[in-house]
Amino acid sequence: MSVKDKYQPVLTLGEKLGVKDGNVTVEDGILKVKGQAKTQYEKNLIWDKIKETRAFRIFKAAVLTF
Repeated sequence: MSVKDKYQPVLTLGEKLGVKDGNVTVEDGILKVKGQAKTQYEKNLIWDKIKETRAFRIFKAAVLTF
């Protein structure tokens, strides 16, 4: 299962919120989520969704760029 598949709920929420250029990758064991959210509130919703994802627990760090 790819990282994109594991984080599909995060990407789906991003699409629902209208986040532009959403992407999830892993580099050197670090989860990287990128996109352009309209507000800090939307960014927080996405971060909460990331933390709900079981796969999140395997990463030593995460970078959220919005």
